[in-house]
Amino acid sequence: MVATFVLTQPPPPPAVDQKAGIESEVHQMERTLEDLDVLSTLDPQLAALYAQQGYRLRRQSGVRVARLDTVLDEAGVRGPISLLSIDIEGHELPALRSIDLSRWQAALICLEVATADGHRNQDALDYVTGQGYEITLDLGLNIILGRTTATGA
Repeated sequence: MVATFVLTQPPPPPAVDQKAGIESEVHQMERTLEDLDVLSTLDPQLAALYAQQGYRLRRQSGVRVARLDTVLDEAGVRGPISLLSIDIEGHELPALRSIDLSRWQAALICLEVATADGHRNQDALDYVTGQGYEITLDLGLNIILGRTTATGA
């Protein structure tokens, strides 16, 4: 008799793509949307820099700003998180400070460290490495970090 076995794993949970302003305090801000719907910012100074570089303002709109913990809770996300990707044009550190990494235990964090104004966001990188993560892959514009401890810092 020949037996055939099929081993399966449960499907992964669906990806959650949330668009929100993220900081440690809840409030309202104006969001500017520049050319091509791919370049936006909550930072008026950065919006002015984009305009100086030739981008044109398409529209402004109000956006709720909340802690990342709150956004994840409201979306029904349960930890641990497989991948946390943060790309917010130099404001990664306030977003990182708004999430309890020991609670969510993201296996990987993709962090944009090169911003549109040409600087490297070393403070955000230092914060994440201080929370129990190490650089796995440096892509220049983005860095992938892997969790090295069970609970973070």
